[in-house]
Amino acid sequence: MANCNKELLRQVRVLKPKLEHWEVAPEQQVAFAADSTAWQGYAAIGVGPVAGVLNRPFAAGERFLLDFGEHSVGRLKLAMRTTGKPADAPVRLKLLFAELPQEIAEADRPFTGYLCRSWIQEETVTIDEIPATVVLPRRYAMRYLLLEVVGTPDRLVFDDIRFIAQSAVGRRLPPPPPGVPERLAQLDAIALRTLRDCMQELFEDGPKRDRRLWLGDLYLQAKVDRVSFRRFDLVERSIALLAAFTSEQGQVVSSVYEKPVPAPGNWLADYPLLFPALIREHTQAAGGAEFAARYYDTALRQLEPMRQSWGDTPCPHSEHWAFIDWSEKLDKTTALAGVYLFGLRNAAALAELLGRESDRAALLAEAEKRSLRLRRELRDPRTGLFVSGPDRQLSYASQIWMILGGAVPPEDAGTLLRKLASAPEAIRPVTPFLHHFLLEAWAVAGEFEQLFRHLQEYWGKMADCGADTFQEVFDPDNPYRTPYGDVRLNSACHAWSCAPAYFIRRYRDRIPG
Repeated sequence: MANCNKELLRQVRVLKPKLEHWEVAPEQQVAFAADSTAWQGYAAIGVGPVAGVLNRPFAAGERFLLDFGEHSVGRLKLAMRTTGKPADAPVRLKLLFAELPQEIAEADRPFTGYLCRSWIQEETVTIDEIPATVVLPRRYAMRYLLLEVVGTPDRLVFDDIRFIAQSAVGRRLPPPPPGVPERLAQLDAIALRTLRDCMQELFEDGPKRDRRLWLGDLYLQAKVDRVSFRRFDLVERSIALLAAFTSEQGQVVSSVYEKPVPAPGNWLADYPLLFPALIREHTQAAGGAEFAARYYDTALRQLEPMRQSWGDTPCPHSEHWAFIDWSEKLDKTTALAGVYLFGLRNAAALAELLGRESDRAALLAEAEKRSLRLRRELRDPRTGLFVSGPDRQLSYASQIWMILGGAVPPEDAGTLLRKLASAPEAIRPVTPFLHHFLLEAWAVAGEFEQLFRHLQEYWGKMADCGADTFQEVFDPDNPYRTPYGDVRLNSACHAWSCAPAYFIRRYRDRIPG
């Protein structure tokens, strides 16, 4: 049973933002053609102007497919009338909204997902009174719309079709920093569009599926927000909502629902360990001492459950599942130890900001003690790389989090990362979430040429595949990779994927010339 802090929930209500809205008109009619060179095997082919849909009579059974030109989140607006006599029956429409062509091209494929099928954005709507201008009540995340006229008392005419998009920050994206190369400016814009569409009444992880606030996603979103939109009120609202629900041991909830009423979601092992860093970084950017003091004790309590369960073993244990990444084969124990070290060191830095010297010293002493043992027991003497689990698995996750947790000095970080390139057996990152922390590790190493090379190779590949927002799961070698059993459940606009904007803006002076 979660504890609930009503004062923090009051702050959540006070900080609720007013959303901005704008209209997006469809750009063209399209068809999806099978194309082995296109992402997921389908390409959008223009087949005519939107004018060919508007003011044209449609009979029952006819359909059309529209491309709105860019990813948006919001509601559909339709202006309709029938020809001939007054309508003596309702109009019924079947709608399918999609972020990617594959969602529509394979709409009739049997559903194989582990999550609820209702996340697929398919609707049948009935309009009783015609003519009418209606705004559908449900919110969608989409670029493409397939509309079929199921039933109409006479020919149906669409006078207008619009999408009313929404975000806490409006439509306009901040321009790239001066002098940024064109390719990086492109990736910056895609990243900011991704973040924009996830910035609703709180920082959502994915506006199509889940629509929840997750602590891990928020940590990365807040980084990008600091160098772009700077909506610190939305960051503080999201922090308050997460911190309002704690376990008996004091851990903040890892995900939370806002509606219909605030309620705790999932409890993870690794996400709460990011909370001290979230509070420290926001304090330094905008929060101030009062903000830091409000959450200081909570930040320190995120370390306690793992500290108590670690015991006399090289790696920690937790009653909760650790995310780290969506790789099915990944042994996460060493990476989780690194995340704990990361939490310790950020808690120490937060203590220093508040002048809590005894806390700072104790936290750093623990971090150094545990780092020494991890180096002694989990570092392969032959390769110098960290291993994980009983099979001594080699992975990027282990090296990344040992670097970010300070288990190795920064001057050794680049060596660890370069050695991975000659270890094909190393488990690679699957999600942009872990790829983000790989970039952080290159930054710790001070190797910005490698950082920006990887950024352009990974996120650039998404852009080359036609992305106008960055995806939740991206494996260049497997376009159908999904942790949910059905790729249609993957989000094509996901909060943890907006890293490029942070690194391009934070390290713009280190971009290779």
